[in-house]
Amino acid sequence: MHVNDVYATRLCTYNVYATYTSLLSLFAGNLVTEQSGKHLR
Repeated sequence: MHVNDVYATRLCTYNVYATYTSLLSLFAGNLVTEQSGKHLR
């Protein structure tokens, strides 16, 4: 196992985590907007 392999694996893991987090925050944002929209009506 080379250092490059470890680095590439970490980078891949970080990318997946970042994508997952952004999707999650987007989903949460939509949920919050929907909830506040219902309260306004």
